[in-house]
Amino acid sequence: MDTRTFKHDGNENADILAKEGSRLRFIGPSPAIGVSKNACKEKVKKWETQDLNILWSKETDKYRQTRMLITSFDPKQASWLTSKSRNTIRIMTGILTGHYDFRRMLNIMDERVSPMCPCEQEEDTAEHFLCRCDRFWRSRTEAFGHHIVERASLRDIPWRRIKKLLISAEDSLTPTLGSRRNPLLNKGASTEGEYKLSVPETLFQWQPQAVSDL
Repeated sequence: MDTRTFKHDGNENADILAKEGSRLRFIGPSPAIGVSKNACKEKVKKWETQDLNILWSKETDKYRQTRMLITSFDPKQASWLTSKSRNTIRIMTGILTGHYDFRRMLNIMDERVSPMCPCEQEEDTAEHFLCRCDRFWRSRTEAFGHHIVERASLRDIPWRRIKKLLISAEDSLTPTLGSRRNPLLNKGASTEGEYKLSVPETLFQWQPQAVSDL
C-alpha cells in the first residue's frame, strides 16, 4: 500500500496556516503546551526527596547510629528494601538504625545485660558487627571485599551487601544470637549469675532461622 502524501492545495494551505499561527502570541490559560501526569509525578517526587534531605541534614544532633549508614534519602535503596519480605525489612531496619538486639541495645533496656560483644573486644553494636568484629571477618570479606571496614565507608555500602553479610554470617551469627537470646527467652536460663530478664517473651521475636529467610 502506497502511503506517500502528494502535494495538493489542502496540504499547502495547512502548512501556511500552521507557520502563521506559530508566529502569533499565545492567548489563553497557561501552560500553552500540556504537561503529562508522569512529569507532574516526577516533579513532586523530586521536591519530596529534596525536602526530606533538607530536613535530615538539619537534625544533626540526632540519630547517630542511623546517620552512620544513611546520609540522605536514596529512592533506589528505599525501593530495594521495600520490595523485600517483612522479615527482611524488619531485620535490615534494625541493622540500619542500630536498634537491632545487639547487646548494647539490650543493656540500654536493662543494665544487668552486659553490653560487651562475645569477642570481648568492644561493645556489641551495629558498627562493631559491620566494621570489625573478629567473629565475622570472613563474612565481611565475602560481602564487602574487606575483612575490616572503616566507619566512614559504611554509608557507601549498598544495602544488598549488608543483606549478603547477614546471610554469609548465618553460621556464626545464629549460635551467637541463640546464646544471647536463650537467657532472655528461656525461663530457666541465666547470665552473669542468677539473672533473669523480666520482659515479655513476645518482645523478642527474632528466631535463628530468620536469617535464612532473607
